Amino acid sequence: MADMSDKMSYIIEDSRCRKIVPGRQASLARLMRRWPAVAALVALLPASALVSGVSAPLAAQEVRSGGNGTIYMGAYNNSVYVIDEATLEVTRRITTTTGIPNRFDLAPDNETLYVRDAAMEHVEVVDLVEGRSVDSFTLSEGNTRVRIRTMAVDPGEEYILLAVRSYTRLLDRFEISDFELVRVDLDSHEVTDTVPLPFDEQRQGVNLMFSPD
Repeated sequence: MADMSDKMSYIIEDSRCRKIVPGRQASLARLMRRWPAVAALVALLPASALVSGVSAPLAAQEVRSGGNGTIYMGAYNNSVYVIDEATLEVTRRITTTTGIPNRFDLAPDNETLYVRDAAMEHVEVVDLVEGRSVDSFTLSEGNTRVRIRTMAVDPGEEYILLAVRSYTRLLDRFEISDFELVRVDLDSHEVTDTVPLPFDEQRQGVNLMFSPD
């Protein structure tokens, strides 16, 4: 399998920052050769060594040993694999109920993982402490499919922001909605608000991130 480490990202967390950095670490390159993954998320606590070494040349990074974080990796068998980054050993396999895990958002306390499926229709809630799926929802209904391009969970875990576009199948055509940002209550799964987009032109997707405050 080709080396896909350049196409992955780390979510690096410590007491000072939470930022996304392109992943080129050799441990992930080895991991991608061993597992047929569709998505991977790395939560590193602490991450000071990786933060300080982000700008180092690739050759220098390749001689480093694995970090001390945890990798959450989605696989084609409808599972999230929990992997120790230092040893690359699988410590737990969590089965998802909505399909192939494709996109992740990790809660600030590292106890809950929010998963979007590969069909971009469902959001599933995984309890990392209990190691099981505990909730899921979709905005699709009837002949309308609502595709979730991007998501971001409120740090208080009361709601989730979803960047979506809907596709409605009619007798002779599909009607495609404008791209929009919606706020969904995590308890009721109801859309409580539509957030105005800060630009005039239509987009296929956006990146979402909450500010520290």
